[in-house]
Amino acid sequence: MKKCTVVGQGLAGTVLAFLLQRAGWHLTIVDRGHEGSASAVAAGMWNPVSFRRVSVEPLLMSSHPEMAGVYRAMEVWLGERFFFPTPLVRVFPDQQSANLWDEKTRRPLLSPLVQPVPPSLSPHFNAPFGTGCVAGAGWLDVPKMLGAARAAWMASNTLTAESRSAGYSGEVTIWCTGAAWHAEGAAWRHAVIPNKGQLLQVEMDGPALEELVHFGNFLVPSGSGGYVTGATYERSFDHAQPTPEARALLSTALEEVYSGPFAITGQTAGIRPTTRDRQPLIGPVEGWTNQYLFNGFGSRGVLLVPWCAARLVEHLETGCALPRAVATSRLSART
Repeated sequence: MKKCTVVGQGLAGTVLAFLLQRAGWHLTIVDRGHEGSASAVAAGMWNPVSFRRVSVEPLLMSSHPEMAGVYRAMEVWLGERFFFPTPLVRVFPDQQSANLWDEKTRRPLLSPLVQPVPPSLSPHFNAPFGTGCVAGAGWLDVPKMLGAARAAWMASNTLTAESRSAGYSGEVTIWCTGAAWHAEGAAWRHAVIPNKGQLLQVEMDGPALEELVHFGNFLVPSGSGGYVTGATYERSFDHAQPTPEARALLSTALEEVYSGPFAITGQTAGIRPTTRDRQPLIGPVEGWTNQYLFNGFGSRGVLLVPWCAARLVEHLETGCALPRAVATSRLSART
């Protein structure tokens, strides 16, 4: 029987392990519960459209159709709902952004992903330059999905907690340890770049929002009620804990666009695994036998992980080449 050890049960490790399990692999999942991981606090929003250039990257366009099928299958497996396609309303910061949106979204590549703005956006939002709407967006209740998967794998004795960092049994070991790879990886130690993100949990008066909202930051429902807003992108930081400076920054940003009352009910922080070229790292680890890396998804994991996981499973099953844009082989090419 094909055997595999998956190290890390964050978003990346959970989706990958599910697809390996579905393909008939015998799994051991090792999760040491890294504190401050991005998955533990993720808002879970996905959006295939870049608002800076009003464009869609080829990798995101490839990933988008496969994502829904994977998460729907996981919902069936776990008997829980955590995948919520939801329109995303962008509040334009200026007239130039509004004009660029009108121009670019008429193009064939983008037109299927956008739609007329829903009429239900709360009047408390200040949008003097108008709004645009991404139909192909939504949010994933990441903590709920991870908790349900963890319970299922613990019940089947598939998941274990260990403190070792190498030498796992199995024909293949796949490292899905996120930003922790920066500390524990002997190969390409600095290939994964930690990036700190902070979020606020807020409660807002009035009817529940029917859309996600983006105004430079985002506003997304939380699985426990209320909303999550953020996030910061901090390349330099001294610790993984929330800070008063980020709280003030995020609160002020929300106040500038939302005139209704809201209350801050919590603040969280997590460390994202990013890469120099902003693309994931998938494939063999140089110098390690039967060791693979599945990492570097940054803030786009909800959208990218299912497609990338499927490509890695295909590679392990058939030996087919991994897509150049995400393959770890590009790291060797730089040296």
